[in-house]
Amino acid sequence: MLPSSCEHGNHCRGEQAHGSLSSRGIGVILCWPSSGAGHLSGQETLVEVEQGESALQLILVSHPTDGAEDLARGLVEEGLAACVNILPGARSIYRWQGKTCDEQEVMLFIKSAIDPIERIIEIIAKRHPFECPEVIVVPVVTGLGRYLRWVEETCAGQEPL
Repeated sequence: MLPSSCEHGNHCRGEQAHGSLSSRGIGVILCWPSSGAGHLSGQETLVEVEQGESALQLILVSHPTDGAEDLARGLVEEGLAACVNILPGARSIYRWQGKTCDEQEVMLFIKSAIDPIERIIEIIAKRHPFECPEVIVVPVVTGLGRYLRWVEETCAGQEPL
């Protein structure tokens, strides 16, 4: 579970990083200054997620334009994803069955906290029109704390903040 606020209280002004590194180099909560160009607004925290502590994942899927919105909407409505970005204009050049293919597609950036992740991968593969769809899972290791909590809560069926 991700922390809901800085454990060091309201005195934190982002002058230093709080927390400690695990043996794997992750697990630090960073507090940033509350003002100034290029800084997070308010008392925001970037959270480095301890591996094995959270199921937060970014799932990358290439998909033909037709049907991509249906897949994205279904994943969100079923609570399997908190958000899906559909990025148009992807061009995929790849080898398939001895031929070089050149296709216009969209990229889906799926943010999920479903555990086990195999569940959402199976659903994507079943609904995807390709025999061998591109489905790549990237573990989330750092992000804005309140956004990461929102993803977890949304996928857990809780009302978003």
